[in-house]
Amino acid sequence: METSTGSNNPQLTQFVPCSKVMAGQAKPHPTPCKCESACTAQCVCLTKNMCCETDCGCPENCENRYRGCYCSTGQCRSKRCPCFTAERECDSNICRNCSLCDGDGSTVGQPEHKSSCNNMNLQKGLGRRLYRGSTELPGWGLFNSDFIKKDDFIGEYVGEVITNEEANRRQAEHPGSSYFFTLDDEYIADAGKTIWNLLRFGNHSTNRANCYAVCMFVKGQYRIALFAKEDIVEENELFLDYGPQFHWNGTEKIELPPKVGTSRGRSGKKTKRKKAKKA
Repeated sequence: METSTGSNNPQLTQFVPCSKVMAGQAKPHPTPCKCESACTAQCVCLTKNMCCETDCGCPENCENRYRGCYCSTGQCRSKRCPCFTAERECDSNICRNCSLCDGDGSTVGQPEHKSSCNNMNLQKGLGRRLYRGSTELPGWGLFNSDFIKKDDFIGEYVGEVITNEEANRRQAEHPGSSYFFTLDDEYIADAGKTIWNLLRFGNHSTNRANCYAVCMFVKGQYRIALFAKEDIVEENELFLDYGPQFHWNGTEKIELPPKVGTSRGRSGKKTKRKKAKKA
């Protein structure tokens, strides 16, 4: 993915799927349990109705342990894949047929039949060619250089991971200037001055939203992925709906009329506006 000059993307710190995930009842979480034996009712994972992860202290045969997927090659971007359904990327360490790339030896002792998985976009560092350009709104907009097919991965929204308390402090210190995106109940990604990429220039629109964001669970961390909501022709502006919980922080909410035709832009005045919730 084409990145800004602001910063590079940092690294954020058994094959039967967990039945809770299959039923759509459990979500992954970044806080592992410290159980030394089989998890009991007091386990932090069980109390939150969540699966145990590879970083948990419980034994590998724990009945609440997430076991990855059984999917055939190339089938992990469908509702049949328990990882995809649970909004998490596949893990080559636990998913039976998934690897970062064909025969790359990314996992010690990796079975030869494993092949590249299409639900590892964030781990592979994939993304589309994007650029910043002028828009009908004040400031910059985000544009695509090439055609993007519906549901294709566009890129990762990169930001500094901060607490809710720190986010509130920054918001009060710089009203009307934020690039917040909620990761979970405790943490927020701030694509402000320190760590960011081009995706922070994606503007809000309910009428023209052609992208959607998903907070994906990737090997113990939440990361924000942007996907195409529809087929998007080249050099079109990318919009997403920030949602009803978005806090405009003293700035004016501007809604654009439905789009007719295409547009492109290369210059404009930069402003900072958004805080967004998990998609």
